[in-house]
Amino acid sequence: MNLYPVPGPNGWTGYINNKGDLEIPVRILHSGGLFFENRARVGLSGTGGKKYGYYDEKGNWIIEPQFKSASNFCNGCAVVSTESEQGKRRYKFINKSGDILWEVPDGLSVHSRESNGLYPIKKDGKLAYFTCYGKQMTEFEFENAYAFKDGLGLVHLSTTNSGEYLITYIREDGSRLFEPFINFGISFFSEGHSVLGKRVRSGTNVEDSYFIFNKEGKILNPETTYSIAGPFSEGLTYVHIPKEGHPGIRYINTLGETILKPHVKYIPKNFSSGMVVVRHERYSFYGYADKTGETVIECKYKECNDFQGDLAYVIWDKDFSWVAEPYMYINRSGEVVYKMERQHVPDIGF
Repeated sequence: MNLYPVPGPNGWTGYINNKGDLEIPVRILHSGGLFFENRARVGLSGTGGKKYGYYDEKGNWIIEPQFKSASNFCNGCAVVSTESEQGKRRYKFINKSGDILWEVPDGLSVHSRESNGLYPIKKDGKLAYFTCYGKQMTEFEFENAYAFKDGLGLVHLSTTNSGEYLITYIREDGSRLFEPFINFGISFFSEGHSVLGKRVRSGTNVEDSYFIFNKEGKILNPETTYSIAGPFSEGLTYVHIPKEGHPGIRYINTLGETILKPHVKYIPKNFSSGMVVVRHERYSFYGYADKTGETVIECKYKECNDFQGDLAYVIWDKDFSWVAEPYMYINRSGEVVYKMERQHVPDIGF
């Protein structure tokens, strides 16, 4: 069951179901995030400042609020921290019961707190990958390293004089997927594909182009240059082909085939739960389209967030005085299931 945080009075938080009914009553919580792996990171404010713990889907404290910071759960573990009276931060990896899997030693810091695999850990300005149990899988050799996505970790080895990156990708056994290569920009693998960026300078002119490649290194679009290319989600990604002269973005599949023809309503957004945010053709209002490209929820909102399961969080133009409750959750039919007088601000926990 998906639950969604809603603000109450005095900064309190509760949770609704996909019908808009309160499943977890509004309580004295400063902030609450979405549920991940049946756990929600929840912040509780008190005389000692905000402390984080974790709720289950019935609103019970599974892990009491005790942490200075806390991540969402991913693959059964989360990264939390405590702080001494002297202000020294200590990081720990815990399981869904709150048991400590690894207490990170002094001199090391956690660089990314949510990962679908290994975790980048920093020491003396360099990064290496570790498991959540503290097993070191690479040397401290990377200028930058990122959380694992799609079974791979992106690492940045160095930066060229022209501002491009020497990068590669790390497997979970610590080996490299490719020999290091130059890429303009930072891109992660998603659904088996990533994006290669190239920058060409001619005098004062700079032209960026993008190519999509898979885990075997095969380029999806060797004959076509994209000026925009994003990560795949639900089998589709957005691209723009400048040479065709159409200003609109299109959506392609993993074979490079056009699934949704270019249109000015498309913006660089991914599909989520079968829906994607689109923009009004003339005005800065937003709605949603389905995978046929049909706009199924009218472009009338000032802000639209991705659907999370059955609901999406949207905002009316709050400058309209007649909208008393401009913040709301809507369902996939565009029906309002819950209105709020004040904005729900997601709590990142760190």
